[in-house]
Amino acid sequence: MKNEAPAPTPRPSGASDAGGTPRLSGSREDMTLKDPKDFRIIGKPIPGVDNPKIVTGQKLFGIDVTMPGMVYAVFQKCPVFGGTVNSANIDQIKKQPGVIDAFIVRARDANPGSDPQGASDGVAIVAKNWWLADRAREKLQVSWDEGPFATQSSDGFAKEAARLAQENPASYLRRDGDVAIALARISHSSRRPSAVLQFLESLQVLTSPRHVTGWMGRKTDCFLPLLHRTAVGR
Repeated sequence: MKNEAPAPTPRPSGASDAGGTPRLSGSREDMTLKDPKDFRIIGKPIPGVDNPKIVTGQKLFGIDVTMPGMVYAVFQKCPVFGGTVNSANIDQIKKQPGVIDAFIVRARDANPGSDPQGASDGVAIVAKNWWLADRAREKLQVSWDEGPFATQSSDGFAKEAARLAQENPASYLRRDGDVAIALARISHSSRRPSAVLQFLESLQVLTSPRHVTGWMGRKTDCFLPLLHRTAVGR
């Protein structure tokens, strides 16, 4: 098999399915690695196709969409998942420069099905432009009910993981051999492997900021980036 633009091209000994994904036949010994001098991508400077537009500030992303008479909103939600709003200084926020409206959003009304990807409690601020809306948010004071998840932490998750690691697995995705028996055989041996691997979780929202532009008439058209199409129906 050789992999060249625009799509993988199978040699007679291989085949390609309808989606263009190559299926290899034969053993590893039958394969010849490409000579580094023939590399087309690895070690080569490959510019992004959108780089010129990005560095020159051209409209390219969903957040760049504008409509006639458009206003802008920011939404402040609880720093703890599932938290709710007790109260907020809504009247003071409404007096901030450029603010058109401010109001509390209740998840029980906006998201009655409790969809984890749906709306949560928070405060919405609508203004003439995004800058003024964000400046008003800096003056926002919210009393939150952080709920039952307020006591959770990364340290707590790590301790719980360490505890569960000492118990029998709840289920198996795949099981080859018997690990318990193998470890028992070397329980008193210095060769017994022992290690704890950890990795830090990263908030995807930091790299994929949520934004949507809505055009409201007899129906509402929304312009927004999506990572999966299943959310469209919501």
